[in-house]
Amino acid sequence: MSLTQLQEERGRLVTQAREALDEIKTNTDEARAAELEARHDAIMADFDKVEAKIAREERLAQIEARLEEQRAKGRPNMGAGEARGQEDQKAPEYRDAFIALARNGFDPQRLSAEERSLIEARAQTVGTNSQGGFTVPTELAAVIDKTLKVWGPMYDEDICTVISTSGGNPLDFPTTDDTGRATAKHTEAGAMTDDAGEDAVFGKMTLNAFGYNT
Repeated sequence: MSLTQLQEERGRLVTQAREALDEIKTNTDEARAAELEARHDAIMADFDKVEAKIAREERLAQIEARLEEQRAKGRPNMGAGEARGQEDQKAPEYRDAFIALARNGFDPQRLSAEERSLIEARAQTVGTNSQGGFTVPTELAAVIDKTLKVWGPMYDEDICTVISTSGGNPLDFPTTDDTGRATAKHTEAGAMTDDAGEDAVFGKMTLNAFGYNT
C-alpha cells in the first residue's frame, strides 16, 4: 500500500472511530454502548497499525531522498571543453518529477523548479467536473447544521429528563403537596403524639404523551 493510500486509510479510520463514539447517547442501553466502545477500540487498534506503517514509509522516503541527493552531488561535472559538443542534459519528464516527489515525502517544496512545474501542470482540480471533480466522492457529515428562529430545551437531554416508552401510553406519577402545613413548636424532651392529623396526603397526576410537529 502506498503512502497516499495509507494516509487515506488513516483518515477513514478516524471518521469511523468518531462515528462509533457519536452513536453513544445518554439513553443508549449498556449492551449497545459496550458494543460501540469495543468497535471504537478495534478501529483505534487498526489506526495505530496504519500510523506505524506511515511512519516507516515516511522515514524510508526521507532516507531515499538523502541518498539520491548524495549520489547527485557525487556525479562528476564536465568542464566547458568536455561539455562542448555533447548533447544537452535531458530535461526532466513528468515520470522523473513524480518519482522525486514520492522520494521527498510528497512535499513539492523539496523539488526543483522544473520538477515542480511539471507536477503542477498535471494537477487536477475538483472544482471543475471534467478536470477531476467527477472522481471526488461526496460525503454526508455526521452533524446537522440547524438554523432555527425559536428554540426550546424540551429535546435537550442535558436540561430535561427524557422518558422513553415503547407505546407512548399515559404515565402516572404519585404526588404529595405539603406546602399548606405549618410548623409547630414542640416541648423539649416531651413525647410526641401521632394523631395522624399531619400525615402526608398522596395523589396522582397523569403525564400524557403527545406528538408535536414543527
